[in-house]
Amino acid sequence: MCVEAIMQSPSNGGSCTDKSKYLDKLKAGDTVLVYQLSDSKFVIIDKVVSL
Repeated sequence: MCVEAIMQSPSNGGSCTDKSKYLDKLKAGDTVLVYQLSDSKFVIIDKVVSL
């Protein structure tokens, strides 16, 4: 899964800290939670896993 994080610079001008968590790439057969933005655009919210 590719994730693009948009980070804003802190107000004091210091460096940004990336606290994002990244999952492995999706494979055929993976179950995901999606949100439909339009007829042709979808957002993958999360990968569904069994514990």
